[in-house]
Amino acid sequence: MPVRIVPFDEADRAAVIALWRSAEFVRPGNDPDRDINRTPAVDDGMFFVAR
Repeated sequence: MPVRIVPFDEADRAAVIALWRSAEFVRPGNDPDRDINRTPAVDDGMFFVAR
């Protein structure tokens, strides 16, 4: 199956957080939901996922 790179959508939130947790990117005191919510303000919406 080909992989597509697409802009993040709210439907991706749970999968992204699960991936971050499994890769140990989430640290104590680091709220992944807050990080996702900040992304458009900080990175001009440049948040992509692979499907």
